[in-house]
Amino acid sequence: MKKSHSVLLWIIAACLLRGLVKDLRTLSDLASSDEYFVFARGGHLDLLYTLMCAALLLGAASVYFIYRPRPEGLWICAAALFNAVIYDLCYGYYALADLPGLRRVYLAGRAARGLSTDAAQADQVFSAQGMQVLMGAGCLIGVAGLAVLWVTRRHFLSAASLGQRDAAP
Repeated sequence: MKKSHSVLLWIIAACLLRGLVKDLRTLSDLASSDEYFVFARGGHLDLLYTLMCAALLLGAASVYFIYRPRPEGLWICAAALFNAVIYDLCYGYYALADLPGLRRVYLAGRAARGLSTDAAQADQVFSAQGMQVLMGAGCLIGVAGLAVLWVTRRHFLSAASLGQRDAAP
């Protein structure tokens, strides 16, 4: 495998691990999270639970398959990235329904954790334009991740990875 591909895979793994930690943190205090507020306000808590469970399972499996490559790992990584894009789009769509309420919940959550609560910055983020920029950025990152996955697909599909599958415990 090319060194540049190895670096790209490390970046994908780091992003997936970061997502896992974030999702676990959110689940540990779900009722006070901005995610809970957004999906509950839209009446779609079932969708939140489905997307978060899928994110946890697919993210963990993706990290595993990046380090122990197998052909099905390519599709699991793609599903994890696609799930993240769907999550970001749903979050953004539902957030647009009550930006002032989301802003209050977000700032209260930051204050409870002892983090800064810059009102001017929150006003920029929790505007229709700010939320659309965040949705676009989430989609762009997901598409970039899929592009990286496509470039590094031989990592999962190579004969060496097929041999590793048979040798794996």
